[in-house]
Amino acid sequence: MSSLKLPAGRCTAHLLTGDPNTFNRPLIVRVDGNEKARSEQLDGREFTWLRIPLDGGPFGGEVDLELSAHDGETWHLSACVVVADDLGPVSK
Repeated sequence: MSSLKLPAGRCTAHLLTGDPNTFNRPLIVRVDGNEKARSEQLDGREFTWLRIPLDGGPFGGEVDLELSAHDGETWHLSACVVVADDLGPVSK
């Protein structure tokens, strides 16, 4: 389990799972102990993005992020990107 720092307000974590060489077992994503996403099994050279809505509260914060698979299976995470959902008006 790892802590993930979040910006203030609503945001979305985008997790890329897959492997260029071998099949990929389902990746299970839990946030603060609650399952939020589960990928399907992927063949080699297949990737998919999982989207997890999050909320950093009024001042930003942290959540516990847990990545796992079924017992005895491996999982792959290629990237994790957190994007604020509402950046407000753009000033010039």
